[in-house]
Amino acid sequence: MQDRFEARIRDVHKRTRQLDKELRGLVAHFNERPRQSAQALVFAVPAQMAAWRRFGVSRFGIDLGDHEQRKNLNIETLQDALTFILIANKYEAHKAAWEWMMEALGSFPGNIEDEEPARAVCDAFLEAMKQQMGLLAATVEMFQKALPRLANQSALAEFLTAYFATHTSMWVNKRLRAGIDDRRQEDESRFSRLIKELPAEALVAYDEKPRAWGDLMDLRTEAARRLEKQTERTRRRRERQESTEESELATFADRERLLQRAKAAGLSPQELEVFGQFVQNPKIKNKDVAAQLGISASQVGVVKLRAKRKLAGVGH
Repeated sequence: MQDRFEARIRDVHKRTRQLDKELRGLVAHFNERPRQSAQALVFAVPAQMAAWRRFGVSRFGIDLGDHEQRKNLNIETLQDALTFILIANKYEAHKAAWEWMMEALGSFPGNIEDEEPARAVCDAFLEAMKQQMGLLAATVEMFQKALPRLANQSALAEFLTAYFATHTSMWVNKRLRAGIDDRRQEDESRFSRLIKELPAEALVAYDEKPRAWGDLMDLRTEAARRLEKQTERTRRRRERQESTEESELATFADRERLLQRAKAAGLSPQELEVFGQFVQNPKIKNKDVAAQLGISASQVGVVKLRAKRKLAGVGH
């Protein structure tokens, strides 16, 4: 089960990295040709939105631009569900991109053929593409709740874990790296341990944040912070445990020395037996020792006093 979970996370991680690579390519292209890029976007974005709307009607009988129709969506197969999620997410991302592009263009006195408004249009498109990840997470969550019989109920955890792992550098975050190194097993990579530790913290960070569109980077930071705190708590707990073990070892060594002193003092077998009970548990009462040894409490007191007197004559 864990192997399949990790395999799916690695698959999403691979696709997320590919998306990041594509976005970096767009940034480079837009920087080199801002005016041509902006003009192409103004044509391509609404054309792509129209194409997705036509596909939604032909495949599902749903106009993606009509949110009331979406409420009547009837999905029968997992493949149909995944296809709908994909096109709905892309449509919403491009819709937001179009609105932001027009807003950016309207804030400049010139037109799209001028470099400054052209760059603003390109930047608006890129920002929308970055933030579509937050929309996708919300869509996956909605799908899990609406269609539990079809949905992979760990899909949101897998998606968030893959996204956060893609955008988390353990070379930059030394505290996180130290915590991961502390937890990983022999021959286990840092990445393998990270994607085992992240799902729970990723879901908590996601659940605690009000649902809003975003690039999820703030959630990435919160999940990493929670994981750092968790590893710090684990470290402190281990240190306390080690300290306790050291204390117990020291106590054991002290008891051994006391018993050696008792033997050197020439304690009788009965005195050694009584004295040994108090060495093992200094807080034990005479009546409890008496119950264990089958003698009276007063006799325990006498034997204990006799043993102490003999010990007093032995050098430390």
